Amino acid sequence: MKKVFLQLESAEIWKPDLQHLFHYPKHGGYDRTKEALIPYIETFFGAKVAKENLIFSASCTALYDMLAFCICDPGGIILVILTIQKWKSKNCKEHSMKMCLRHNLYVIIDEIFASSIHCNEEKFDSVLKFRKSLNKFENIIWIWGLSKDLCMPGAKLAVTHCENKKILECLERLEIFQPSAPVVQDFFVNLFSDLGKFFVQLINWLKSFQKRNVERLREHYELTKMALDKMGIPLVPATAGFFVYCNFSEYLSEDTFTAEVDFYRKLCDEGVYLSLGRYFADPKPGWMRLVFSVDKPQLLEGPLPLLLMILHI
Repeated sequence: MKKVFLQLESAEIWKPDLQHLFHYPKHGGYDRTKEALIPYIETFFGAKVAKENLIFSASCTALYDMLAFCICDPGGIILVILTIQKWKSKNCKEHSMKMCLRHNLYVIIDEIFASSIHCNEEKFDSVLKFRKSLNKFENIIWIWGLSKDLCMPGAKLAVTHCENKKILECLERLEIFQPSAPVVQDFFVNLFSDLGKFFVQLINWLKSFQKRNVERLREHYELTKMALDKMGIPLVPATAGFFVYCNFSEYLSEDTFTAEVDFYRKLCDEGVYLSLGRYFADPKPGWMRLVFSVDKPQLLEGPLPLLLMILHI
């Protein structure tokens, strides 16, 4: 394991091959980056994929935008399952997807929080594992990014997998407008490929890292939930992710989004920043997102006690 750290700390892993930077990058991402990422997908998602079916972009949000151009017509509709809604089991996933595919719909699956499930009762099965068992599996579009699994939001790299050739061709053309930077792709090539014989040790280290990360997420979620329960603030129970969705409508001066913004500014003035529900198209004012994936001292000394103080002034 020490050798892995030495490799990670070495200058070689950060040193890109500069020659290709003098040319426009290949549409959809470099093949060598896809080849380097495939073993990671096989290890952590339990699925085999082909590099020809992978397209890179800077983020999952960028991929959503690109996919909307690919599969939507003017006036078309995208049916969104609420992010707070969870699929109970693999059977539930399969049943929902079969229903969509039976009606010739495209199914977009975002698994960016796949390695951030902090509920012990939840078992995760990637859609990639059983996609071939479904009819019209070419209408299944899978999305994932490295920012959550590796805790590296600054490394802008996301990937989509699809076996629909027309969609892949369209995504390749659109990717040039929202690309993942070549130097970012170079970093991950060096990280996953140049370690050579140390790749197995790296995978083991990543498994250990993600296990510890999930343990911390679970602890911070419980601390946050306990604090909000004591304050009497309703929240949506979470089984994965880095945040909780809380209802502060009781503290608004009136039931309007203007009052929500006023309350938000009051929190900001006191040093607490929460994301407004209106940014997530919430139809009711007062709902906000609180991120708990910070250092434990920051969580215990920052937003939670400050919220308690602000709400009881």
